[in-house]
Amino acid sequence: MPSQKVKFTNPPVDELVLGVQFDTIECLQTIHLHQIWELYKSEFPNVQEMPPLTPRFETFDDAGRDSVSEMEVNPLPPLRRLWFSSDDEQHLVQFQHDRFIFNWRKRHDQNVYPSFDILLPIFEREFQRLKDFVNKNFEIQLEINQAEVAYINIMQRSDFQKMSHFQLIIDDDSLEIEGMQLFVGEILRDDSDKPFARLIYEMQSPIKQDSGTPSHRLGLTVRGGPAGTDLSSVRAFMEMAHSRIISQFLKLTSDNAQKFWGKSEG
Repeated sequence: MPSQKVKFTNPPVDELVLGVQFDTIECLQTIHLHQIWELYKSEFPNVQEMPPLTPRFETFDDAGRDSVSEMEVNPLPPLRRLWFSSDDEQHLVQFQHDRFIFNWRKRHDQNVYPSFDILLPIFEREFQRLKDFVNKNFEIQLEINQAEVAYINIMQRSDFQKMSHFQLIIDDDSLEIEGMQLFVGEILRDDSDKPFARLIYEMQSPIKQDSGTPSHRLGLTVRGGPAGTDLSSVRAFMEMAHSRIISQFLKLTSDNAQKFWGKSEG
């Protein structure tokens, strides 16, 4: 990992995702969803309904095989996932019966990525609102079982015509590559060599943004189980995930690209 803190004045970050999965709130009903929106509507006044996410657990057998998604069996139809977004659409809170996710999204070229150090406390503050509500109304504690940090980076082809101009994985200077989709999972282990999370690398090119601009996409995600079920354990996991993602991002991207993004250390 880098010994110094690395910053970019113009990073290619298009979206940051900070999320947790917790044990299902069994007593949650549709009538409670409006009350939950009341917690957030002053800062996130816009509401959308989305299909619920399937529960997912990063699991590891002796061979370190892929993660397993677990399906719930419930006679009732699932409650919808709710999106609460800010008026400028940069900030998004997602809630469902077993998930809480906070997103920062770049919606315009003039939007500047605020930094992980600024966004993590916002995630903690907004999740604490939910924890307090659940504790007060249902007399239960949210038991966190998975956490996630994801960075979605978008590089416009007007800045990097070829993928080899910003990354060190594929040399498309010597190959006439029409398109590429790459997915790699790396197991992360703790000090006792026990697997506890995965780092997912995703690269796709070309893609088209909503504006129609041809671009490249590089996603880095760390997902797994925190050491404990409380918010302090989640913070430690997310700080580790952020450090690991930055470390790998620096290894995967070229010096010229990092210079273009305004890299500095200190």
